[in-house]
Formats: sequence, C-alpha cells, structure tokens
Amino acid sequence: MNHLAHFVNDTVDQIDLSPIFAVYERESRGYPPYHPAMPPGSTLHASWQERVKML
Repeated sequence: MNHLAHFVNDTVDQIDLSPIFAVYERESRGYPPYHPAMPPGSTLHASWQERVKML
C-alpha cells in the first residue's frame, strides 16, 4: 500500500468536502459528471507526482 494513489485517497478522505457535496446534492440538471472527491484527488495526485519528478 505504498502507492501514491492510496496516500491521495486517504488524504482526500480526511478533507471536509461537505460544502462541495451540498452543491452536488442540490443539482437538478442530472447527475454530476464526477464524484465530488475526484477533482481534489486528481489535483493532489498530479501535483505530488510533479514534485517527486523534481527530486
């Protein structure tokens, strides 16, 4: 379990995403395209991957 994706997932699980979930739950134009945790997780993963490359 030493993969960056597991670390990102665990980190995003600890972030309070309730404001984002509240907006998604009120959405009336259909289902949102991504789970609300996906954008922050993708951003963290990409930025941490770039930092590792720089080391």
